Amino acid sequence: MNTPNSYARCCISSRHNQGSLFQQRSRATGTWRVTEPVTPGGSERRLRTVVLLTVSAMLAQQPGVALADNGKSPSSLASQPAGNLVAEGGGDGIDEGSGSQWEVYAGVVAAATCFPSSMPEPDRLPLPGNPINQTMRYLSLSAGDPGRIQAVRVTFNDVPPPYDSWNGLVMWVAQPETFCQSAGQVTAPCAGAHLPSNEFSGATLQCDPLFKDWASEGVVHVFHEGIIPSATYTVQVIDSTCAVAESDFSAPLIMTTSRWGDVVRNCMTCPCGPPDGVVGIPTDVTAVLDKFKNLEPPTIPCYAIMKVRADFDWETPNQRVDISDVTFCLDAFRGVHWPVAFGLPSQRPCSP
Repeated sequence: MNTPNSYARCCISSRHNQGSLFQQRSRATGTWRVTEPVTPGGSERRLRTVVLLTVSAMLAQQPGVALADNGKSPSSLASQPAGNLVAEGGGDGIDEGSGSQWEVYAGVVAAATCFPSSMPEPDRLPLPGNPINQTMRYLSLSAGDPGRIQAVRVTFNDVPPPYDSWNGLVMWVAQPETFCQSAGQVTAPCAGAHLPSNEFSGATLQCDPLFKDWASEGVVHVFHEGIIPSATYTVQVIDSTCAVAESDFSAPLIMTTSRWGDVVRNCMTCPCGPPDGVVGIPTDVTAVLDKFKNLEPPTIPCYAIMKVRADFDWETPNQRVDISDVTFCLDAFRGVHWPVAFGLPSQRPCSP
C-alpha cells in the first residue's frame, strides 16, 4: 500500500451518500482525489474532498480502523500532512452526523487544506525565442496540476467595443472536445494528415466552473463569442479543495489576442511565425488561403497554419476555415475594421 499509485478504500456513512468512496493518490502532488462514483457537484464535491483529505491524513496503517477510533484529536489533524500511508479499510462506518467527531475533523480539514494551483501556461510555437501561439479568436493554453481536480477561470479584462460592456465578466472553461485540423472538417474521426497532429482540443466558455483533471487535457484552445481581436483576458486555476475566493486562485496568466486580420509574421520559417501587428496579402491572406486549401509540403514549404490561427469569422468561431475567413482577412488588409461584419454582440452572459 505504500507505492505512489496505491489505492485506499473506506466505507463512509454519510448524509449525502451511502457506500464507498475510492481515492487515488497523485504521483506528482501526494494528494488524493475521488475517482468513483461520479464526481458530485456543488457542496457535495467539497464534502467528499474533505473526506478524502481526512482519510489520507488520519486513517491508521492497519486494516479495519474507522476514523473515530484512531485516537487523533482535531488539533493533531491540522498538523497531519496530506498523503499519509492509507490502508485498505475493513468496512467500519464513520459517523458523519451533526456534532460527531467526524464533523469536527471535517471542519478542521476544510479550513486548513486549500491546495495552491500552478499558473496556466500559454501554448507556444516551436520557433527560436519560443513565441506564444497568439490568435485572434482563441486562447491557447495548458492548465492544471497532474492528478488534481481543478477549474479554469477566464476574466474579460480589456475587451474593445462593441464588447466593452463585457469587461469584468467571469466565465469558466467548459469540457474540451476534439476537433479536426482539416479546413472543412469539424469533428473526429479526422481525415487526411494536415499538420503533424491532425486533431486539436478545443473548449468554449460557460458560467459555472468545471472541476476535472485539466493537466490531462494538454493544450486546450478556448473559443467564445467574447474572445475577440485586440482584447486582453486573465486565466487562472483553482483547486477543488478551495473556496472560490480570490486568494485561492493561481497566479494570473494575461493573454492578448492579435489585431483583426493579423495571422502570421511570414511563413519563411516552419511553422509560420506569430502575428506581427501588420496585415499583408503575401503573408496573412496567403496563409489563410493555404489553410483553406489544406496545402502541405511539398506543395508549400511548411504545413498550412493551425486551424485556430485561421478560423476567425462569425460571432463564434465554427472550427472551419472556409472562403469567408479568406475574405475577412482580405477585408482587414483593405482597412475594413472588425466587427463591421458581425454586428452587435449578444447579451452579456452569466450573472454579475
